[in-house]
Amino acid sequence: MAIVTLITDFGTHDASAGMARGILLSALPDTRVIDVSHEIQPFRKDMASYVLRSSYPHFAPGTVHLVLVDVYHDAVPRLVCVYHEGHYFIAPDNGILPAALVINVPEGRLSFELQAGNSFADWLSAAAKCVSMIANGSVDQLPSIHLSPMEKVETKKDEKQADSNVDVQYVDHFGNAVTNIHREYFEEMNSGNRFRLDIMHVTELNTISGSYADVPPGELLCRFNRNGLLEICVNQGSAASLFGLRTGSKHNYLKITFE
Repeated sequence: MAIVTLITDFGTHDASAGMARGILLSALPDTRVIDVSHEIQPFRKDMASYVLRSSYPHFAPGTVHLVLVDVYHDAVPRLVCVYHEGHYFIAPDNGILPAALVINVPEGRLSFELQAGNSFADWLSAAAKCVSMIANGSVDQLPSIHLSPMEKVETKKDEKQADSNVDVQYVDHFGNAVTNIHREYFEEMNSGNRFRLDIMHVTELNTISGSYADVPPGELLCRFNRNGLLEICVNQGSAASLFGLRTGSKHNYLKITFE
């Protein structure tokens, strides 16, 4: 039985997520559809890429990962398919896949272009057809395409500077604020083993914790998560609620300085 995971910005308030599952299962009755998340904030491609990157390695090779976030990203939205590390990914050509898979010059297959008169059901039907082509080994018949990058990407290792503004790219269920600072960048910049993370002009952190238990309950810490990204946390609490941190908010103030 084929497995398709589903990540969307549809939410669960209305019928969109259920409609998507219905169309997929009607076209692919022998497929198992697994909901990873429907709670991506609308149009937040950075959130979608983070959730995809966090989830896909835990599925068996051959799994198809379908992402439906910011579908109408362009005047002529395109649906693309990428094969990477034994997995297949189907998503809009809006930068989610290059960011999630951390590939610099990505190439994929063009599955569908949404034209005037097409509906969202046509988009989902095209995705189902692409899954079928993957199953029967004919997906390589689709035309090759260079994927579009995401407008805003993680801090790169070669961005040499003594301090960096920090973005919150995801806030999880527990209120941990995941930033765009990767461990590799941090370790290269922090050669003197001294840094200062300024959080909302209110407090500073200068120690990397290994786990939440490194500090007492209710205390603030920062640590690298399993994706190698620096996150701001409160042991048994919510850092996002404590400081009012929101994904991509212009009101976040986070700055890391290397000394």
